[in-house]
Amino acid sequence: MKKKGLLKKGSSVALVATLIGSQLLATVPVNVLAAENSAEKNSVDALPYYSTTVSTWAELKGALSNALVTDIYLDADITIGETTDVAATMKNIHGNGYTLNADFKQLKLTTDNAVGLMEDLKIINTTIYGLFWGDAANLQVTYKNVDHNGRQMIYLPKGELIIEGTVTSNSTAEEVFQGKQLTIKDNANVSFVSSATARTISPISFLYDNGGLYVGKNANLKVRSTAATIYGGTNSTIISYGNIDLKSEKFQAIHLASKGAMYFQPGSVLKAVAGDKTEESVQANDGSIFVEAGATFEVEGNGAQGAVIMGNTFKLAQGSNFSITNFNPNGSALGTYTTPANVIMKSGQGVSTWDRGTVTNPTPTATYPGLLNAQFTLSGYLNSVKQTDLTSNNGLFNSAYNTGKTGKIVGGSFASKAISQTTINKLDTDATLATGIAEPKADVVLKAGTTVIGQGKAGDDGKYSITIPKQAAGTSVTATATWNAQVSNATTVVQKGTADQDVARNAVDALFTDTSKTDIKSITDQTAIDAAQALVNKVQDPTAKADLQKDLDKAQSLLNAKNEQAKQDTANKAVKELFTNNNPASNAIKDTTNQKAIDDAQKTIDALAPGSVKTELQADLDKAQSLLDARNKQAADDQAQKAVANYAVNQLFVNNTPASDAIKASTDQDAIDNAQAEIDKIKDPALKVDLQKDLDRAQELLDQRNATASQLEKAKQDAARKAVNELFNNNTPTSNAIKSTTTQATIDAAQKLIDAVTDPIIKKALQEDLNKAQSLLDAKNEAAAAEKARQDAARKVVDELFNNNTPASNAVKSTTNQAAIDAAQALVDKVTDSTKKAELQKDLDKAKALIASKGTLKIDDFVLGTTSITGSYSGDVDRITLSKDGVESGNATKTNGTFKFYVGPGIKKDQSLYMVAYDKNGREIAREKVNFAVVTAGQITPKAMTIPGDSNISGTYTGDVSRIEVTITNEAGISTVYKGGTVANGTFKFYSFDKTKSPKDIIVVRAYDSVGKLLDTKTVTITNNIVTTSGNVTPAAMTIPGDASLTGTVSGDAATLKVTVNGTVYAGGSIASDGTFKFYTLDKIKKVDDNVTIAVYDKVGKLLDSKKVTIQAPTK
Repeated sequence: MKKKGLLKKGSSVALVATLIGSQLLATVPVNVLAAENSAEKNSVDALPYYSTTVSTWAELKGALSNALVTDIYLDADITIGETTDVAATMKNIHGNGYTLNADFKQLKLTTDNAVGLMEDLKIINTTIYGLFWGDAANLQVTYKNVDHNGRQMIYLPKGELIIEGTVTSNSTAEEVFQGKQLTIKDNANVSFVSSATARTISPISFLYDNGGLYVGKNANLKVRSTAATIYGGTNSTIISYGNIDLKSEKFQAIHLASKGAMYFQPGSVLKAVAGDKTEESVQANDGSIFVEAGATFEVEGNGAQGAVIMGNTFKLAQGSNFSITNFNPNGSALGTYTTPANVIMKSGQGVSTWDRGTVTNPTPTATYPGLLNAQFTLSGYLNSVKQTDLTSNNGLFNSAYNTGKTGKIVGGSFASKAISQTTINKLDTDATLATGIAEPKADVVLKAGTTVIGQGKAGDDGKYSITIPKQAAGTSVTATATWNAQVSNATTVVQKGTADQDVARNAVDALFTDTSKTDIKSITDQTAIDAAQALVNKVQDPTAKADLQKDLDKAQSLLNAKNEQAKQDTANKAVKELFTNNNPASNAIKDTTNQKAIDDAQKTIDALAPGSVKTELQADLDKAQSLLDARNKQAADDQAQKAVANYAVNQLFVNNTPASDAIKASTDQDAIDNAQAEIDKIKDPALKVDLQKDLDRAQELLDQRNATASQLEKAKQDAARKAVNELFNNNTPTSNAIKSTTTQATIDAAQKLIDAVTDPIIKKALQEDLNKAQSLLDAKNEAAAAEKARQDAARKVVDELFNNNTPASNAVKSTTNQAAIDAAQALVDKVTDSTKKAELQKDLDKAKALIASKGTLKIDDFVLGTTSITGSYSGDVDRITLSKDGVESGNATKTNGTFKFYVGPGIKKDQSLYMVAYDKNGREIAREKVNFAVVTAGQITPKAMTIPGDSNISGTYTGDVSRIEVTITNEAGISTVYKGGTVANGTFKFYSFDKTKSPKDIIVVRAYDSVGKLLDTKTVTITNNIVTTSGNVTPAAMTIPGDASLTGTVSGDAATLKVTVNGTVYAGGSIASDGTFKFYTLDKIKKVDDNVTIAVYDKVGKLLDSKKVTIQAPTK
């Protein structure tokens, strides 16, 4: 614990009080006024405001450590990674509803007069120091809308905690607040719960002198604990304009040490409950307690000492409301400690007192009604406490009041409660119990006239029940309730008794299910109705008897209907069970339905009363009878049909008997089908079984006979089909192609097999396929002759290209040219035999190779807006020209396998461009199309930034921007390149809070397309560090050919160089410390007429100056 020693009680005390007859003029201590003024002030001198949003512990720690950041906004739940000292003079954490898990780590404010804020936050797992604690001087920490759960909410031994909004704390180990000053602002709602069990580990604890608690208007402070709820040191002060609700299970509610004071201002409410069996509930030690007009002061204690103890002044002002109770029978309501006390007690509604041990009685021991002004000096804190110098405007109070005997005293609204209005329920001549409502715990007396006929007490709920003798009709019975010297009466007149009616009514009502009397109970039978009728017959009052008889008749009617329904249900069941699926709508009766079942059902119908139900059931029963009659008739018909079918089946077999297991020669399919028709006419499936078995055997025997006769024909058909199919590719006529082995002989052989087939349908199909094969063979023979002629013609022309008309010479004739080769190629292309064609093509390719030069072209994609087509070549290329829209012109410049063709600035995307290569003989050997390059473009526009302050580099983009790259150069000139960020939907964003620290940093953003092409470069404007740069370049004249580098001087902020040659930009070169520069250009500037400029840029890429370079030819 972090405690200072607290004052303990001695064995003897003296308390002095001075009573005055007018309002007490008390001077509020200076430290109290200071606390009250500080509660109205929740601001500090204006400080720079820099905010950031964090979502991780690393980000939060960085923001806490950054002296420039004042406000931190949480964007996620965060767990503190390590105990951290916060040296800033202002640090505000805005939780946005997220959770800050202290994980038993600390955030400590270390600078005197620092200001901190925890807002809109859930805090868990704190140590016994909490978050934003500190022992530096004059710390001021505000908790606003905070939900805390941990070992302790906060420790501020030299500082102030300000509470706004709704703040709750469940502290599991020690205090909730432990510090110097606790200020609860207007309209705040505060709930503290502490699990600590030691007396002095109070939820609210003032560690040092001059500490205190301030509760603003309409604010609510609720504290629950085992320990004392509030514990304060010397000169501690409590000022309340709001509502304070305190409860300690085992110890005091409020304990303030020496010189402590409490000020309960108009409109404030204190409810303090202490469970301590020895000590007081509320104590100001040798200090004072002031309860002003309009304030409510309610204290409950359980100790042997006074429930409220003070040592200087105890003022209960006129208009205040007070109730002070000590439930310990040995403890008084008031007491003093160390010095006598002045007690000033005023109440416009009088004062009531209870002696010790009677405080739970509803009626006080003494009541002093009306305006009471009293004052006296009080000494002692045990039940021996006594008052002296007592004066008041109430003589009875002067003579009767004894502080030492008083366990409870109330005044103001607590003494003005009016007694509840007494009621008495109706009584009749049969009544022996009077009931009603009175003031809870009031004494109740019942009288008939002036004679007491019963008495008792109202319960805690105000209800009473008192036994009385039966009274005559017309007797007036009065109930009188007495409580706290107040009386309330109620009277009723005894009515004639209705016992006979009540018995009958109970019997009749018991027949029904509820008061609606729309249905009788399941147990209600004729016996019950007859018994009720006997009771109704005894009722004397004719009107009541008529009402009872009416209800009884209704019960009889319901019973009759119930009995009739049971008969209907029985009949309905009997009829339905005659039918399939128990449903007459099925129009079919069950196999088990017989005449007896129908007769039994008829008896249940006969028992029904006439009506629609009986008529409908009789109709269904008649249907069942009809179906039964029809079934019986069908059985007789089936027997007759069985004899006919049996004759038809027997006639199929040898000797007219299935036992022969052989069918007659005359038995054919028609005979079997006719017999089947006769069997099908039988309705009963059981009668069909044996007949169908014999007929199925006859069918099997007929099938066997037919199968033997067709086997030979089937063999002929199969042989013919096999022969025909094998004429075709894949052995299928649908291929529409015959095999290479198919000849006229194989076709003739197949024809002989077809001729042997007798089935006309099969034979026709086979003949059609054979005719197809004959047609294909005829066509094949004709095509072979034509192909032979094409091969011979091609061979002759190819051979004639070579010396001695033979390719084996490996030399072509001098007359062989491209036209001759093309003519030969045309004849070779007509050959269809792939093998022959390949042989011819091989020889023709040899001729081509002997006369043709070879070459290739590879063309670079042309970028619209440029003036040259470039590429590479190989082979026997001698000259490269451009074919533009079909017209050839010009020659390209060739260098070591590359070429460049100047086309000027006028090329359009819809033009047709080809580069054409020729060999030294002027023969075209390559032609390639010029493709146009896909050009990407895009721009970025970064937003201006404030550093520190902004956490992200952001902006917008257009065009083909796919990713960004950020370069940050610090004041030392060190540059760091970062990749990442998000680029989407026209905006980009790059988190930079941990990367840029100073407003003098230089931030450059570069935009690239999807393949890495640089599209745009921009420098971010830092609003609090706008830097202006300038510079110049002076190039020296160049001699071409001759000079290998461009040189000159630069000035100002020039940092980088770019040289442009005929529209092509080159970056590079170097700048020396003396301002001279050098740029290698031997491979870039080649002619005197090249157009060359040089430009200089500052270190963020800003163009500073550009000059044209003078180029001269060498002197001769």
